[in-house]
Amino acid sequence: MMAPDSPGHEITEFPFFTFLYADLHAHLIAIPFAIVALGLGIAVLARSGVRRPKVEMWGALALLGLVIGALRIINAWDFPTALFLAGIFVLGGELMGPPAGVSNRIGAGLAKWVFVAAIGYLIFLPFHQNFELFNNGLGLSETRTPFWRYLVIHSIFLFMLLTWFAHHWRGGMLASRRGLTAVLERRGSAWIGLQVIVALAASGLLASILAGYATAAITIGAALVLGAVGLITALSFRPESRYVFAAMAIAAVALLLGGGVDLITVEGDIGRMNTVFKFYLQAWVLFALSSAYFLWALTEAGYFSLRKLTVGRTVWLAVFAVLAIGILIYPVLGTRARIVNRFDTIGPGIDGMAYMDDAVFVDESGAVDLGNERPAIRHMQTAVEGSPVIIEGLTDLYRWGNRFSVYTGLPSVVGWDWHQRQQRVGYAYAVTERRDKVDRFYRTINENTALKILDEFGVRYVILGQLERNLYPEISLAKFDRMEEQGLTTFYEDEWTTIYEYTPLNHNESATVDS
Repeated sequence: MMAPDSPGHEITEFPFFTFLYADLHAHLIAIPFAIVALGLGIAVLARSGVRRPKVEMWGALALLGLVIGALRIINAWDFPTALFLAGIFVLGGELMGPPAGVSNRIGAGLAKWVFVAAIGYLIFLPFHQNFELFNNGLGLSETRTPFWRYLVIHSIFLFMLLTWFAHHWRGGMLASRRGLTAVLERRGSAWIGLQVIVALAASGLLASILAGYATAAITIGAALVLGAVGLITALSFRPESRYVFAAMAIAAVALLLGGGVDLITVEGDIGRMNTVFKFYLQAWVLFALSSAYFLWALTEAGYFSLRKLTVGRTVWLAVFAVLAIGILIYPVLGTRARIVNRFDTIGPGIDGMAYMDDAVFVDESGAVDLGNERPAIRHMQTAVEGSPVIIEGLTDLYRWGNRFSVYTGLPSVVGWDWHQRQQRVGYAYAVTERRDKVDRFYRTINENTALKILDEFGVRYVILGQLERNLYPEISLAKFDRMEEQGLTTFYEDEWTTIYEYTPLNHNESATVDS
């Protein structure tokens, strides 16, 4: 969702929005992998120091590396976050393991972290050797998120985090007796040093806020505090410390992501559109998972009990209720608005093509009755094996073009071209050439020209439906009926749609390319 007055073209999105739109982008596919990586990291953290065969430990680390390596090629935006969290869990597990000297434990944790990163890279080495990046590097962000907007977006997560933190701090469950508590009780030089650190941190925070970096300063500052207390908690060696540490680490990284995008952005981004979009989405997942733990802990502490309500707890429950109801507005009304914006308002179901029966798409090229094309698409879904290439008519973006490719998953000569132009700008010319050749394939009356294009792209099936009849001259489309001896035979046909199957022959004729 882009704010209309957003100077940096920022998009803030959350998982429900992505799934509501059935938006099969890389950021959606990466979500389950990121959660699996998180679960594996926590498993490594929980099992560190437990007697077990070395093959089990290194096997778990290798599996963690595999998932993180997969994230790098699925959606590179998730990779640094997943690798950073893996490092926190591996190092944290070593620090909470059997006493062996701090330096030795840190060294062992770093070695295991390097092993995880190496496995993730080596397994996908062929990909890395052949992949080319066009937008690589970081730059300073020219725009920043007003802190009140950050609060609105993450309000309920921050509310639960602050409540949980205050509750456990007040109860002394976050402090180690050998750590911060001892410092506060002993005072002396350590106490003075702590005061100096707090004063410097407060001065830096105030200066950053006055300089316009309120969101970055507050979120990064909060993350550092959370991280420091989490480390103290880890060193307390209490039975629950590993799980408390995990929840705090996840929340701290979510805070760092929110502050980080106010400082740096990926080079080549549109303002910082994708930087905010991709990292805020990750923060949503991390905040949601850590907040689930905080919510459980607060429930166990009696925060939701209606017995012996105090004024403070009544106010807290009221604020929580307002936030909970507020965040439920979008899933209800947003879903309704999206359904109304569709072709028709059919009832709920799992058939993503059911709407086509009574839907008609109209643009400047003419009308297409989607119900007439549904049988042909269904036939392709059931009768075609493998991943043969298809060719179909092209339209502008967000129109009915590429509908056979979309609904069958089969590769087409040209798919959603804008992302390729945008993200691989060095090869944008190739996309333009392909569009020109698809257009030429349908418009030409020269059969040899059409055959040459089919051979060039290894096309197996040619689509001729209402869309193609609206877009291209009838005299040009008539050539398909004359090309049976050249390998183009009817694969499917009804009143509205014809699908041709192409079997390459030895064409001795010289293909003359017309304009």
